[in-house]
Amino acid sequence: MSITKIIKFYYVEPEPCITINGMNNEHINKFTYDIFHSAIPNIDYYTLEFEKKELFFDIIEYDKTKIFGTCSVKEIIKPTNFMLERNKKTKETKPFTTIGNESELESYTFFYVDFLRNRMAVIANRKITKIHEALCQLIWERSNNCSKITILPEMIEDMTARGQALSELSWLEYELGRSYSKNYIPPLNDALDSDFTSTKVKIALRLENAKPKTIIPKLLSWKKQNTQGELEKLRLIGKNEFGLNETLDFIENIYTKTVPLEISDDTVTNINYIKNCLAEFLIQHLRELT
Repeated sequence: MSITKIIKFYYVEPEPCITINGMNNEHINKFTYDIFHSAIPNIDYYTLEFEKKELFFDIIEYDKTKIFGTCSVKEIIKPTNFMLERNKKTKETKPFTTIGNESELESYTFFYVDFLRNRMAVIANRKITKIHEALCQLIWERSNNCSKITILPEMIEDMTARGQALSELSWLEYELGRSYSKNYIPPLNDALDSDFTSTKVKIALRLENAKPKTIIPKLLSWKKQNTQGELEKLRLIGKNEFGLNETLDFIENIYTKTVPLEISDDTVTNINYIKNCLAEFLIQHLRELT
């Protein structure tokens, strides 16, 4: 079964710390594995309290060149969620809840860190948005404050080139705040009268025959003029090289890649496949940057 997922890329930067004797020179980037290994010594299961949530890290593959695993968070399902559990044989049902259950449900994602290239690739999950910060905290705490690393989202360096790589531009979304309101759209203002006030305008434009070479420079110019911070959101959606919808965020400016994944019913096969995909997409991404 083919599914669509978003991959995020990160820089992995070792910091001077006790584990590497406070080293801070041109060779510091060669000690990424040592820093990880000081906190995550084995293929095992690790927990972390992060932003009032308990995260779980399950390491699947680990050696001096890479670490591959999952990061997950509990999914709490209460009786008030109105979820049913049905017995397939008797067809009897009962409310499903994770409270008081011996097992639990978790939302999870996969991460892959390449120690040789000091980069990380992660399958995006809206419920685990700060896995990079969580990994940094995990390493710091489990090493007893002896190891330190910084992991940062990769930013788009050339927005023009990135935007012009898209085709079949379909949507332009933007949001204006502060001084903007329904008054920004006179017909709407007239129709709604003045029974209430509004402080933002959020608009989605369906595009037809839009050309990247023309529209990208204009959007960048508009963003540059946004000195008062009134342009709060600016996104352009088009097709990437896989024929999938790719969202280019001019404000957040974080590099992401929408990719197709072929997932089967075999969990073991899926895990190995996803590991290879993350590794391959990471290498492909680095080649595109050179």
